[in-house]
Amino acid sequence: MTNKGSRAQTPLPARALTLAPALLAAGLAVAGGAAAQDSASVEALQRQNEELQRQLDELRAQMQEIRQMLPAVTAPVAERPQAPPAGRLALPPSGPTELPPPVLVDGNPVVTSGNERVTLAISGQINRAMNLANDGSSTQTYYVDNDASNSRIRFVGTGQVTDDFTLGSKIEVAIAPNESSEVSQNNEDSGNFFDERFVEIWGESEEFGKLSLGKGSTASDNTAEVDLSGTGVVMYASIADPVGGLQFRTKEGDLTGIGVNDAFTDFDGLGRKNRLRYDTPNFGGFSLAVSTISNGQYDTGLFWAAELGSFEAAAAAALARPNTDDVDYRADGSASILHVPSGLNLTVSSGFDESNDGGNPSSYYLKGGWIAEFFDIGTTNFGVDVNRTVNNPTPSDSGWSTGFAVVQNVSDFGLQLYSQVRYYELDRNNDPSVDGITAFTVGTRIRF
Repeated sequence: MTNKGSRAQTPLPARALTLAPALLAAGLAVAGGAAAQDSASVEALQRQNEELQRQLDELRAQMQEIRQMLPAVTAPVAERPQAPPAGRLALPPSGPTELPPPVLVDGNPVVTSGNERVTLAISGQINRAMNLANDGSSTQTYYVDNDASNSRIRFVGTGQVTDDFTLGSKIEVAIAPNESSEVSQNNEDSGNFFDERFVEIWGESEEFGKLSLGKGSTASDNTAEVDLSGTGVVMYASIADPVGGLQFRTKEGDLTGIGVNDAFTDFDGLGRKNRLRYDTPNFGGFSLAVSTISNGQYDTGLFWAAELGSFEAAAAAALARPNTDDVDYRADGSASILHVPSGLNLTVSSGFDESNDGGNPSSYYLKGGWIAEFFDIGTTNFGVDVNRTVNNPTPSDSGWSTGFAVVQNVSDFGLQLYSQVRYYELDRNNDPSVDGITAFTVGTRIRF
């Protein structure tokens, strides 16, 4: 701290300015001395030298005062916050000298919102893939956004109203250039896909459950897709997704207009829609959800998850009323079990539509998997599956598919590297018959 005496101290900038007249006087004195050598008397030169000495003495005194002030000026600088540790927010080059620590939710940094009582978290992912596919007539490469889990960004705002009640909101938008469910042999560049996946608000209580309003998952969404194998980024019950837009060709090589996603589906509930949904609290690992949906639709879903000794298990089932002319109701379910020490796992899924024409299209899915730890960077997940569809896309059609997938996790960076080889075959009782499709997929998903 600067010592305060009876004499008022001149602020540092003002004192620095007093140096300018001193230096100017010194320069004029030197110039006058040079001229005195020619015409001035020795007495005048002596007076000028005395004046110069006086100015220099004053300059020394002022510099000494400045030195005495330096500790008081630099002390606050030493108290400024140190650089934040790795992984935390850094100061902008021209930003303030102080920055509050980042807000954390479950250990993850989030962005503060305009409301001090609401926490805003921003996250998302990018999932890009390359498909090398043979449709019986030609082999071609397609560059797509993988519809098994398309690229997206989400904003989640949460506020803790009481110890037991949380108010939340969520906006999630899919941003998928060249979505794999649209890319086909005659449409390799399908353009940009934008979809408001979630636009909802909710209130949640551990004692009373959760109520959600807006566009989001219905009660039956994801009930056919419970999977503990860790390969869902490219392989799960909805087997069509990575190459869904590709069309089957006739034996003569003509495109049929029937895509892979027309012939293969997992009948997974009603998806994401504008709805009012209620989820009960968890009772012994079980929870129930119901939702009422626009256009007269409604559904219900039952969920279960538990740890059983060295095993982890999860299951779900749903019943839904799509309220369409050709479907009375939809039912589906799935279950998965993982032996944690060995990494071996098994997943099953099935679903069907009760249709007015009596066709009742259905799907049956079985997958075996293994989660291995070969590398320190993350687990290596393997999966091999088989799928059978009946009466899809028409009552006279049936199909089957089998595939093998590998997913390498790079945990520190939220990165997954994956590949899959899969074969699709569609058997048609009515002409024309079609060739099968073999597809090799390689891609990467990074989450942020």
